[in-house]
Amino acid sequence: GYMDKLREALTALKINRTQSKEQILSSYMNTIYFGRGAYGIEAAAKAYFGIPAADLDLAQATLLAGIIPAPSAWDPEVDPEMAHARFDRVIALMVEDGWISEQQGRDAQFPETIPPAGATSSMKGWQGYLLQQIRQELLDSGAFTEDDLDSGGLKITATINPEMQQAAVESISALPEDAPDTIRVALSSVDNETGAILAEYAGADYQAVQVNAVTQDVARAASTFKPFALIPFLESGGSMEERFDGNSPREFGTMRVQNSGNVSYGEITANEATAKSVNTVFMEINEIAGSQNTMDTLIEAGIPADTPGLTAELGNVLGTASPHNIDLTRAYATIANGGYRIDPHIVSEVRDAGGNVIYQAVQTRDSVFSQGTLSQMLPALMSVAEQGGTASDLADMGLKIGGKTGTADDFKAAQFAGFIPQITTTVSVYNVGPNGEELELPSIGGVTGFYGGEWPVAIWKAFMTRATAGMEVADYTWFDEGLVQKR
Repeated sequence: GYMDKLREALTALKINRTQSKEQILSSYMNTIYFGRGAYGIEAAAKAYFGIPAADLDLAQATLLAGIIPAPSAWDPEVDPEMAHARFDRVIALMVEDGWISEQQGRDAQFPETIPPAGATSSMKGWQGYLLQQIRQELLDSGAFTEDDLDSGGLKITATINPEMQQAAVESISALPEDAPDTIRVALSSVDNETGAILAEYAGADYQAVQVNAVTQDVARAASTFKPFALIPFLESGGSMEERFDGNSPREFGTMRVQNSGNVSYGEITANEATAKSVNTVFMEINEIAGSQNTMDTLIEAGIPADTPGLTAELGNVLGTASPHNIDLTRAYATIANGGYRIDPHIVSEVRDAGGNVIYQAVQTRDSVFSQGTLSQMLPALMSVAEQGGTASDLADMGLKIGGKTGTADDFKAAQFAGFIPQITTTVSVYNVGPNGEELELPSIGGVTGFYGGEWPVAIWKAFMTRATAGMEVADYTWFDEGLVQKR
């Protein structure tokens, strides 16, 4: 208010007595931020026009003067309309104040700028995805503008654990040598209690592919959606010991559903059907649960309502929708922590130049599922990672692992979402064509077909072996054994 203006006037007076107006303007122009990582007029001239400041013409200097209040937002590459409007305003003011003639004002043409240098070397490699995600999260919070983030002086602390991050990057080498370059891998690992992202592999090189595999790309959920039909099934009075027809194929209305490899299992329990991922049984479970309730349960767990392909149709239990990798991690963390939906986030806190905390991650915990329901389901999800389960390669890890494999029926995606009491990690593998289209995953490493229980589990195991080194083997403190139906 008035006091601020008074202070500014007094400061101006003090400076006025010691420095000429030219000196004041010169020091101002040499230090202010112009966007594109440029501080001062010399750096700005190079960033926008590729020339030294001494060579700027009237139009070029006018453009730079016009965008000073919000350089990142008004950069002509970002908002050409606003940049033009600011240019016209500065020209008009200069004519009005007599700095240039009316003729010069009419002749001034909006100048051509060079494209922004864009991703600097710091955006190279897998790190670039994390840096961009940190930036986006802070912008989305509404607490920071582009200019706040670009003008420096902030100390941003990420949630990433360096050892786990290194393990995530190196776990990708669990894919065999003959895997084609078009195969993409997404890995995200979060703290079940807080939602802090501890490790994330979102691509090999941000400068080559500017799509984050974890937060922006999508892949078919396939059987990873099955547990979210068990929740409403159990809530409606169903039992994991109930027996179902596990033969293949079976008809459901107009749908003819087969099990993987068209294997028939005869009469099996919901527990066994979960361990072996039996499609025909889960279609029947979804009929009992109500496919609308299954969709609502997925959304409650943290799968966004606008996920491509997410519907209330009976087949939704087979994972016909394509969520982001991070959404699956969030949904499984909701099971792992006993029914609390958390918000995955990558920024822990931000401090200003004076060391004051000016932003802290908000840790939300919404209670969405009952621990009783999850207690009935947990042994089945743990049997997935035991002998006879679809992720049986994990049986020798000595960890209390729960989770679910997923393989798209046309091999266009393969996933494994798995958790221990402390952390949840999802690995998604998919194949992208030159125009972003989904391609079939080829058979690699001498293994026929591309299943969630093969390469995604291999990557998960490589990562989690290192991520859990030195971590105590904890219990699911919310688990109530008394609720588990005995055979």
